[in-house]
Amino acid sequence: MVSLTKRVSIVAVIVLSMVLIVACSQKTTPQNNNQTSTQSTNQTESTNKNQPEQWSLATASSGSNPYVLGGMFSEVINKHQTAVKVSPQVSPGWVKNVPLVDSGEMQLGQITLGDLNDAFVGKGIFDKQYQNLRGLLIYGFEPLAIVTLDNSIKNVTDLKGKKVHIGSPGSATAAAAQFVIKAYEMSDKDFEVLQYTTQQAVDALKDGQVDAAFVFGVPPVSLLQELAYSKQMYLISLDDEHIKAINELSGGALGSNVIKAGSYKGVDADVKTIDFRSCIMANKDVSEEGVYAFVKAVWENLDELDGMHHGIKGGEYGMSLEKAIDGITTPLHPGAEKYYKEVGVIK
Repeated sequence: MVSLTKRVSIVAVIVLSMVLIVACSQKTTPQNNNQTSTQSTNQTESTNKNQPEQWSLATASSGSNPYVLGGMFSEVINKHQTAVKVSPQVSPGWVKNVPLVDSGEMQLGQITLGDLNDAFVGKGIFDKQYQNLRGLLIYGFEPLAIVTLDNSIKNVTDLKGKKVHIGSPGSATAAAAQFVIKAYEMSDKDFEVLQYTTQQAVDALKDGQVDAAFVFGVPPVSLLQELAYSKQMYLISLDDEHIKAINELSGGALGSNVIKAGSYKGVDADVKTIDFRSCIMANKDVSEEGVYAFVKAVWENLDELDGMHHGIKGGEYGMSLEKAIDGITTPLHPGAEKYYKEVGVIK
């Protein structure tokens, strides 16, 4: 009997031990799963934080100088920092970039200085205030080239009765063309108005479907450079009196400039013209870190940008840190302001 009792006790102890082991195992397993889940979540959050923000840059029509420059900026910026990844996007034109950026549909946009300042306060061509806009930088002074292949067109008044491309609808070019036309006491009724993309306008010039085209851009504009090599190209010069009138009509947004002799094949004399200051704006809600990285990458890699598009650095048309925000009355984005304070542009 005693032996049997001992055997039963031993069996009971063994069974109880097994039950405890299983119970402990069941309690421990959820803790390990929770720990694994927490580690996975932390790793995912860390990975997301290390991913660059995806930003779109509203440029202008395909093939236009702003579109080409937007691609260059994006390439250099993406190469030299990791906070943001910028993708250039075709847009209906610089004026139309205002609502795109203000609404947050695009994070960044190209714009003229005059239009940026006017849009923020709701004046000029803007019938409402776009107060989500913030200034980042001025990247160039873009002269107007009034281009023709017809050597009988010597001045603006010779455009009467001709087929003239004045810029795509909603573009800064189209807006500036109206000031030029008005300064010469002309109207759209004096010629056939055509509104293409820059690429289409240049193609139409080659094919004889357009007699003249208004094209803004830092010389040499690649499309005009190609045109000058394939055809005898002429640029119409403006006189001082009318340049002054255009400046006054535009409220100072369009200044005086010169396309230097030799900028294009066959252009052997300086061409007096007007220009506008080209800016990059941002939506106010994009991150300070991202804007700081963007602005820093631009200004610290000007030599590389100039190598991609000669003339973008310094000179009559190009960028300089001293003029980075000169004339921007729209508030700066905090990320841009931080950089300019670091380098002494803002005291």
